[in-house]
Amino acid sequence: MTQALQDQNKIHIRLHSMSQEQLHTTLEDHHIKLNPYARQLMDSPYFVLPKEAKTYTVTLVTLSDLGLTQGANLPQIFERAQAIGYDLCPLVLAPYMRLELLDQVEGEIDQSESAIHQTPKQNQAPAGSITIASPIPSNQDDFPKGFYLRKINGDLWLRGYRASLDFIWDPEDTFAFCLPSKKSLVK
Repeated sequence: MTQALQDQNKIHIRLHSMSQEQLHTTLEDHHIKLNPYARQLMDSPYFVLPKEAKTYTVTLVTLSDLGLTQGANLPQIFERAQAIGYDLCPLVLAPYMRLELLDQVEGEIDQSESAIHQTPKQNQAPAGSITIASPIPSNQDDFPKGFYLRKINGDLWLRGYRASLDFIWDPEDTFAFCLPSKKSLVK
């Protein structure tokens, strides 16, 4: 994490007013890679850039931290998090968080002999990734549900992901939630 990491995984993320082109340029200037789903989300009407600067306080938690020790689907995760006092983050927060966490821990790749000969695991959050908890922009299975941050082979990624609403996330998957707005908006 960066110096922005505060006590108990609290991170202050400042959203600046900028155009879509300026945001893409800033991401490119920091050598941040985007997958096609991230581009699709950023180009969608669900991705609304801020008109004025705002600062959000974000916290990182695993599903186990939320008491979801058997895993859960997105609606269950969001319901549980909100019941214990977390808010969903605006979709637009993800690229700003990616820019803040430039020294994210490298994701692990299983290079064991058995893993090399297995079919690659799909449909699960990659090791070391941080999924941004944000409102689901569309219930269509073929539209991305949100963003996650990942660092792999030294490259920083802002990635969009698709998942069905009944997909069960692993108890150790890490999510970023905003603290309630009356506490998260720093003046």
